[in-house]
Amino acid sequence: MTYELKIDVSPVYELIDSFMLYVTRKWISNLDIGPDWIRDIDGRIPPQLVSALRQAAEWPFTDYDVLYVWAYRRRPASKVLQFLDELETQSLEECFEQTAPLFPDFTIHECERIKRDYPPAPAAVV
Repeated sequence: MTYELKIDVSPVYELIDSFMLYVTRKWISNLDIGPDWIRDIDGRIPPQLVSALRQAAEWPFTDYDVLYVWAYRRRPASKVLQFLDELETQSLEECFEQTAPLFPDFTIHECERIKRDYPPAPAAVV
């Protein structure tokens, strides 16, 4: 049996990975840098933002699958700010149409919540 393996690398995937690790605190022990990374990030961002990000830990873990789909559907090696800009300008319906075929139980309301709540405000990225 033969198969072809393609590896897709993107700063956007790194953003989603890092965000997921930071917010959920899962698999931190598997990181080479370990829990020191979390403490370092906590020290770099304002406490009110840390508090807001911790709320995201309560959101469904399957949201990350949606974020990865949105990232994958972009141009190869999309830049983080480019991805965030495109996500902001893309309509809710467009986001839903590209995601719904992959997740049969996915609703427009879930799509709206993810599109609204996950991307940071532009000032937070700069």
